[in-house]
Amino acid sequence: MIFLLLVNESVLSQTMYTQHMWSPFTWVDTIFFDPLPIKVRPFDLIMLVFLIVTGLKGPRANPMRNAMFLAMGTTVVWFMIGVMRGGDSRAASWQVYLMLAAPLSGFAIAATHTKTAHFRALGKVIVAAGLYRAVMCLIFYFSMARSMAIVPAHMTTHSDTVLWVVSMSIIITAFLEGRSSSVKALAFLGGPVILAAIHFNNRRLAWVSFVGALTALYFLVPPSPVKRRLKRVAMAMVPFIALYVAVGWGRPERIFKPLQSLSSVSSKPDSSTLARNVENLSLIATASYSPLTGSGWGHKYVELSNKYTIAEAMELWPYIPHNSILGLFGYTGYMGIFGFWFIFPTAIFLLARTAYAAPELRTRSVGMVGVMASIAVLNQMFGDMGIFSWTNMYMLAMVLGTALRISAESGAWPTGARPVQAAAQQPPPPAASPPDTGAVVPG
Repeated sequence: MIFLLLVNESVLSQTMYTQHMWSPFTWVDTIFFDPLPIKVRPFDLIMLVFLIVTGLKGPRANPMRNAMFLAMGTTVVWFMIGVMRGGDSRAASWQVYLMLAAPLSGFAIAATHTKTAHFRALGKVIVAAGLYRAVMCLIFYFSMARSMAIVPAHMTTHSDTVLWVVSMSIIITAFLEGRSSSVKALAFLGGPVILAAIHFNNRRLAWVSFVGALTALYFLVPPSPVKRRLKRVAMAMVPFIALYVAVGWGRPERIFKPLQSLSSVSSKPDSSTLARNVENLSLIATASYSPLTGSGWGHKYVELSNKYTIAEAMELWPYIPHNSILGLFGYTGYMGIFGFWFIFPTAIFLLARTAYAAPELRTRSVGMVGVMASIAVLNQMFGDMGIFSWTNMYMLAMVLGTALRISAESGAWPTGARPVQAAAQQPPPPAASPPDTGAVVPG
């Protein structure tokens, strides 16, 4: 199910290469993501069935569970607030659908994944999907895109940024474990393929997310042979990175595209940056009318300028801002953003605790990948309609499900059951001897 979700190539997924060449997974959308008459996608209905049939049994981190319920409840309340204030219920449904589907799928994932081995298998599925999309990206670029009169702005989708950054996080973390030749082969063969796809997909946010994920990994790895290996790799790369930056800064060649992407995030005043600035100011203006509660879902954000609008081509444009974080602020205010956003510090804390305190390296690696995936999800929300992307929001579901289950299952987060079990396994204390009174005890 997760693999098909991540490789979906339908028109609705806006996969660029599908419009130009044969794509084997165009059927996925029709079966799993076309809404049913009840306006629920089959994928989410199946997830709900998994959750009901399996049940959320076994150890779980209650703070994560509570934060997920809080996020869902906050979303429903602000949907009602928006509609009661005259908002468009249809637009509001589009806005909040994935915000409800992600925690629901997170519960389903926690219900069906109960051990470290299950989450590591899920990681393999993510990497397989990432490699598939990367190969299709490269095939499209080298066979068609680069010879077009106008080269497409991206080769697959914007959301593949998250898939590829998380895939690289899994590959690098597995490589640092240093356990098998197959993992090393994947790192040296599959890693460059994914990095090349990130390069040709032309999303500068991908490099920001990748650097952020690597930075988090460095701080998550405790002092150990693994961290020493990481330091040696980093030190060996410093001269090459310095030379690359010195030669490529400001140069237009495609090989220096990652450097251009990083340097233009905050400095280059291109049309994309200017459009985002106008949109961000518009979202702040929207929130200023009601800072505590926002406008509620179902309302358009206040456009300070329509110079960069594409509302004629995209009906929901005024409802789905690129910056989902400021969008949350504009639509739900301080109260609403706190209610939904609390899932992130809770998940990252529990996953980081797992990375530090879990007894097994394999489990600690799952925690590390979870934190790195959280960074990729957050960056996508900040810069590229992350709340309205199913790749991003179901990746969030995997993060939430992992934090909910693995931190408790590994013992990194106490559940209340383990201390009782441990006490039950201890031998009872010896009985106290009666005081010696000199009397004869019968029997």
